[in-house]
Amino acid sequence: MAFENRQHRRIPVKIKLRFRTPADVGMPSTTAETVNFSDSGLALRCRRALPTHAQLLLEFDESGWGKPLHIPAEVVACEVIKEAEGFWQLRTRFTAPHLEELQNLRRYVMQLTDYAVFAVTGWGKATFPGRAPIETLYRDVALNEFQKLMDARTFLPAKETIYLLRFRDFLETALGDKAPTNFKVTGTKLVTEKLMTWVELVTEQGTLQLLAKPLWSRQEALKIAECGLQVHAWLKTEALRHDKKA
Repeated sequence: MAFENRQHRRIPVKIKLRFRTPADVGMPSTTAETVNFSDSGLALRCRRALPTHAQLLLEFDESGWGKPLHIPAEVVACEVIKEAEGFWQLRTRFTAPHLEELQNLRRYVMQLTDYAVFAVTGWGKATFPGRAPIETLYRDVALNEFQKLMDARTFLPAKETIYLLRFRDFLETALGDKAPTNFKVTGTKLVTEKLMTWVELVTEQGTLQLLAKPLWSRQEALKIAECGLQVHAWLKTEALRHDKKA
């Protein structure tokens, strides 16, 4: 699947960019190139060393998304590239993971690196009762794939989150309910009602990946697709990570 289990997965990709620090007022931005990309940040190659915790504004002007993107990040490591004299590799962490600009960048990375998955992935908004719409991406999951994920315990059945009290508190903060059930997605693609649906939510508190059962799906001519979904299971690694952090 597209970006699942990205806590440890980094996708090699080369995209030209520039960046600035708060001290660069009136100075030209620094040119760089991405080395790899993940849900939480990216590594880039440049001719400038920066200290840990330095704040950056990453600037992308590729035509893949139709407009410049500006994404805030923080340096988490800086290492000299021994095989390339004068170059450094900066590892960065995105500091605003809910930004629409970051979603557009992720969409572009997916298109460059895994077009088959990109072609079947929908992008849109998920709405939970009493909550503002949340950026989301989603796609159909075949029933045999769904069963493999559940058998491997990659996803944790929603009913089992009763034992993850801090994760339930996280869900209440992010989605307005300790045990959210039904929600609506409006986006670019219909879901198939006889299959299952993989969903990623990009909340201000962090990402959430889940498997859901389609309840209904419709699209009027020339209008956005809509579907009703029922939460079935949460990605186990994310649930445990949020349970630990909360």
